[in-house]
Amino acid sequence: MGNQFQDHIAGLLESIRNQVNEQVSSFSRIGKVIEQTEPFEKTPTQKIMRHLYIN
Repeated sequence: MGNQFQDHIAGLLESIRNQVNEQVSSFSRIGKVIEQTEPFEKTPTQKIMRHLYIN
């Protein structure tokens, strides 16, 4: 059942991506969406450590 749930979430994320891409300019389109299942690692000032999440 967990796999069906993950497939459903992936479908929803893809649907959202497609809807957004239809409404924005070609240079603003979203290439891919990743589900972040764990909290982001943060600095002492509570800012996200972005360099850890660049793909």
